[in-house]
Amino acid sequence: MTDYLSNHRGASTLNLTSGFDRTFGPSFVYFNRDGDVTALLADAESKADPDFAAGFYDDIADHIPGYVSSAGRGTFNGQVDWPAGASQGKAVLSEVGRDFQDNVGNSSVHQYWANVSSSGTVSIPRVVAGEYRLTVYADGVFGQFEQDGVHVQAGDGDGAPFIIQWTPETHGMELFRLGTPDKTAGEYRHGFTPDPDHTNHQEEYRQYWGVYDFPTDFPNGVNYTIGQSDPSQDWNYVHYSRYGGTRTRPGYVVDNVNVWTINWTPDAPLNVDGKNATFTVQLAGVRTASGNTDLVEASSNYSNVDYTLDVNGNEVVWTIPYNVSSSCTDRNGIACYNVRHLYVRAFESCD
Repeated sequence: MTDYLSNHRGASTLNLTSGFDRTFGPSFVYFNRDGDVTALLADAESKADPDFAAGFYDDIADHIPGYVSSAGRGTFNGQVDWPAGASQGKAVLSEVGRDFQDNVGNSSVHQYWANVSSSGTVSIPRVVAGEYRLTVYADGVFGQFEQDGVHVQAGDGDGAPFIIQWTPETHGMELFRLGTPDKTAGEYRHGFTPDPDHTNHQEEYRQYWGVYDFPTDFPNGVNYTIGQSDPSQDWNYVHYSRYGGTRTRPGYVVDNVNVWTINWTPDAPLNVDGKNATFTVQLAGVRTASGNTDLVEASSNYSNVDYTLDVNGNEVVWTIPYNVSSSCTDRNGIACYNVRHLYVRAFESCD
């Protein structure tokens, strides 16, 4: 896919500066009917071939501003050396020097996504020739692989694949983990769990966000014990700072609901004098401002948010900027503009 974007879930707003020009598409919608479901699916998938209708668009390319014909496109082939535990990998070609979530900085740059096979192979056809940032990420792995300066040449792409040696980030021995690093909040309460009250049992997060009452689900706040608590029940899929004005709680707001406690005690004494401890927080989406924009100065309407971590009475703060604001729960989302932060502190002996 290329160039589709929206700021509803935290993506950057288009920078409509003087001389701005961007073409979206081509788009194709196909309907079929009458037949076995498997046959209908196979028929539809045949139309999803990237080369489908390429000749037609080549014929009219001169009449479409910004459209690049087949002669100016090539195929990206890659081979990923997977980190242990990785699954459901994705590869993205995007603008050099910029996170792929921010695809509005240069209106002439395209963006392409593809699934990576379980064996690590990936192929992205019909890529406009040029220089890209390659990003690879996967479920089960913190962080992602990024490399700028990846060139795609026009042609058939029969050359050797681009080798991706992905060494996952590490900060020493892992002490505990709550949740799954997959860029979603689906493993938590009201996430991917099938809804028992609807015929098709769609995932609970797909219900309008006001259907669940957080103060009722967690009347004493969230208090999670590593090794004992269940993330699907004892950790909510949304961290509310205040709650109310919903269908289940009309007319009034409950404040001070954002104190979430994690209890962890090591199984044995740790010799950690003089070492740093790193606490990684990865958020599937965060709402910082009352609107989504990139080009205004932060103000009372577009404000940063301090996300505070208190470790045994010692506070450290991560200031999340206003311009990564998303609106996940308002729009039945479970994954929006991802943000993450590493809190690092010197450790003392822990008994």
